[in-house]
Amino acid sequence: MPPTRSEARDRNRQALLSSARDLIASDGTEVSLSAIAQAAGLTTGAVYSIFGSRQNLLVELLAEDFHRYQGALAELADPELGLRAVLVGVADAWLTTYAGESAARWSFELNLALAAIRDPKLKARLGDLKLGEIADLSVLLTRRVLREDAPDRRTGEAEARIVAEAIRALLSGIAFQYAMTDQRPERAFLRSACEALAALADQDTP
Repeated sequence: MPPTRSEARDRNRQALLSSARDLIASDGTEVSLSAIAQAAGLTTGAVYSIFGSRQNLLVELLAEDFHRYQGALAELADPELGLRAVLVGVADAWLTTYAGESAARWSFELNLALAAIRDPKLKARLGDLKLGEIADLSVLLTRRVLREDAPDRRTGEAEARIVAEAIRALLSGIAFQYAMTDQRPERAFLRSACEALAALADQDTP
């Protein structure tokens, strides 16, 4: 039985995203639409038919990576995990999700952010993605035990938001460093840095 139009469109969409991801990893974000389409076995017209523009394709690729990372955080929903354990888990999930990516691929998000400075519509779309990520992290970090010796001391929404914004800034900074130097982040360093962020939420505790 031949695929339906909807199934064919979804298959072509995934093929374009896959080829875009592979080409960006090897050639950087300036890869052409024609190259992406050719690698997917499709035409440039298919890109416009499915995504509307090159920009839409790149934003969709970023959104897909974001959801892939969010999926890796699912096991951290256990309410018995303390704040430090969750933050270490966030670091591990981030490294696991992006461990195989090249420096060219890591620079993709940074280049897209630079493009957003010149394009208000793109800026708004990327801003929504980032705010959504921070909001999800805030939920994950809320009501977490701050210290084992004070099990009743837990993060509130405001504290969780501060830590979520801090860890997002940390991860973005590390991605920028890798894109500029080809120096991969070390798991031990990132774990230690994330554990240290717990102090932001614990600063008012005697």
